[in-house]
Amino acid sequence: MFVIFSLAVLAGFIALTIVLPFRFGRRAASLVERAQDIVIQKARSASFDDDGSLLRLVRRSRYLGTAAAILFILLCVKDGVLVRNEPGAFVAVLCRAALSLGVGGLLIATVVGIVSFVPKAQGYALLARHGFRGLWTVELKQPAPEVRECLARRIQASSRMGIVDITGFELLGKGPGPSGGLLYDVLDSLPNVPVELLLLKPDARVLDPEEIMATVFQSLLAEMDISSNTYMKRIQATLHAAEALNENRPAEGQIEIRFFSEKPMVRAIVLDDVALLSPWHPRENQVPMPVLEVSRGTKDYTFHEAFRRHFARLWGTGNAASTQKEKKRAPQLQLVATP
Repeated sequence: MFVIFSLAVLAGFIALTIVLPFRFGRRAASLVERAQDIVIQKARSASFDDDGSLLRLVRRSRYLGTAAAILFILLCVKDGVLVRNEPGAFVAVLCRAALSLGVGGLLIATVVGIVSFVPKAQGYALLARHGFRGLWTVELKQPAPEVRECLARRIQASSRMGIVDITGFELLGKGPGPSGGLLYDVLDSLPNVPVELLLLKPDARVLDPEEIMATVFQSLLAEMDISSNTYMKRIQATLHAAEALNENRPAEGQIEIRFFSEKPMVRAIVLDDVALLSPWHPRENQVPMPVLEVSRGTKDYTFHEAFRRHFARLWGTGNAASTQKEKKRAPQLQLVATP
């Protein structure tokens, strides 16, 4: 009788763990999703604060030490190896000490993993719900090939591309090649995606709200520690790079450049479904650039919409760069008001 019950439990267990996920994959995925929703539905906050991390590490080290010490004493006292006056006994004590540390560490890691699983799952789910997909680190001095490949995949899936930058030099102006502009080779390989590029207007006369009697352009030059001539050279390099790319792009895939005048808030690449955001740093290529990837989302409003509107506002009020013919007639950079 009990054997039949035991065999029935075995059959049910195998059906649940083997047959269901391999034979009925969609049904299993639905059940897992439902279980995840039960765990994460109460998520209301996700904290990245590291306050107290040192205290937690100290507490865990104490737990590890206590567990290892207890296990070590039990292993040594059980058969009296600790008090044997033999060469092999000393080696056995050393082996048991190492075993106690390893088992204690595994035990603490298991307990910490179980205890922290639900809060972490809730935090990840909350971030994903509002569009946060990932965080990159990009070296602008010489970007890794993997970064360009990731950018190319995302740009290829979009119908258009919007960029907010200061000079555009690190993105386009440095030209092609491994040490060139981050986006130059990417855009060269994707000629059919129209690009709208926003740069900070040279000699922008809008007053800086954080400085006294200084314009946005003056504050920016001071932060970047460059002259206005150097700034203009970087702008011109970006314009020339865009012109070179446009020669191989169809009319509907041209790179259009406009200038904005307000104090820069963020460097952004805005696509149909994702936005790549990073803080702007005055020493553009001297520090690794953190890039936050935010998706558009389907159920809830995400930060993608906020930055899409930010770009649309700057683009709608921006000034267009002069055409090549106009620049040939006037060597200096010209700005033409957008109609």
